[in-house]
Amino acid sequence: MYQMFLVCFIKRPMLKDVSRVNSQKNAKGKNILVTIVGNKGGLCYSFVLHNRVFNVIGCHLQHKQEKQDKRNFMSRQLIDEFKMYELQAKVQNLDSDQISDFCFYLGDLNYRLKTSFTNLNNTNVRDLAIGMV
Repeated sequence: MYQMFLVCFIKRPMLKDVSRVNSQKNAKGKNILVTIVGNKGGLCYSFVLHNRVFNVIGCHLQHKQEKQDKRNFMSRQLIDEFKMYELQAKVQNLDSDQISDFCFYLGDLNYRLKTSFTNLNNTNVRDLAIGMV
């Protein structure tokens, strides 16, 4: 399975209020001869609804416990490389998530906690969040 899929649903009565629909994809998988296998990477949808900009980013990041730095780098790359708006061509280092009112970042992030479920507590989560900053 070498595909990613992202769907955004809008209620029918709200369709008339949707504009500026954009989408992009970015493969980050292994480079196999001529092409990059799309088993890792991301997809992005952007649209305006009721004058609010929505970004939905779906991703599949590097797996394995010891690859956290690679996941962080891949995640940063995806956000940097998605150019959903003309303004981003004019303003350097302006990411799609910075100019949206709502940004949803989801998918198979592959982050792991160094604990078991029975030992999990808020301290473990706090320590992980501090390590990611």
